[in-house]
Amino acid sequence: MGLEVDLIDVGKQFRHRWIFRGLTTTIGPGERLAITGPNGAGKSTLLKIACGLLTPSAGKVTYRSSGQPLDHLLTRLNFTAPYVGLIEEFSAEELMAFHTRHRPLLDGWTTRRFLEVCQLYPERHKIIRHYSTGMQQRLRLALAILTDGDLIGLDEPTSNLDDHFKQWFMELLETNLGDRTLIIASNEMFDFKLCTRKVKL
Repeated sequence: MGLEVDLIDVGKQFRHRWIFRGLTTTIGPGERLAITGPNGAGKSTLLKIACGLLTPSAGKVTYRSSGQPLDHLLTRLNFTAPYVGLIEEFSAEELMAFHTRHRPLLDGWTTRRFLEVCQLYPERHKIIRHYSTGMQQRLRLALAILTDGDLIGLDEPTSNLDDHFKQWFMELLETNLGDRTLIIASNEMFDFKLCTRKVKL
């Protein structure tokens, strides 16, 4: 079940410049929110604040699950972005073994099925640092979508993907999102296909 996220009078300041301030909104459980705006407006910053990965300079963020306050978010958060590092010394198969020891996949998903869906199974023994940027991005996205969790945060999800794999991403997300809460920050309107509300910075 998705989480409810409350942002109350939130702002972020870097040095002497406010990136944004005074932002108040509630992201309901299971809502699909798009964060839009020009480059430099703070989309990635707001996404990371909403996902509990960055502390706001002003205001506060709270989380609820089934109406009850939630203190421990990270084990229920699935976040990825092109700048999120993978363990490049691992093969994809080794990465999945490590990942699933700490975070389970959604019901019915195995490592083999996961890698087949990513179209990486034939490359499962290849060291990740030798993957193309597109292959690495597919792996990041599938981990965020197919890992059990209640809040999914995606920053520029279709970066480094060609048209075929952009459609692959959207189908994977649509099929497996369920009632989880989704927040996407991007410049690409295609990325917001499943979103039902926008916050524009």
